[in-house]
Amino acid sequence: MFNLSGKVALVTGATGGIGKCLVKALVDQGASVAITGRKQQILDQIEDEYGNSVIHKIQSDLKDHQNVHHNVTQYRGNIF
Repeated sequence: MFNLSGKVALVTGATGGIGKCLVKALVDQGASVAITGRKQQILDQIEDEYGNSVIHKIQSDLKDHQNVHHNVTQYRGNIF
């Protein structure tokens, strides 16, 4: 497909079906990923599966605007 080595992708909704597939596709192409999702246990499983390719995992619900603002403020310098 294409090479994403050295790139970082932010995957929101990583704990759902499409999100997990997107994480796999990005990592398979060489990207590092920062993942967010509502279910901490699944975030942990994704990190276990992909190891060092997961550079950040953030439990967050995008419907909670204050939580999103907090996470963006806290992590933006580390992700991008």
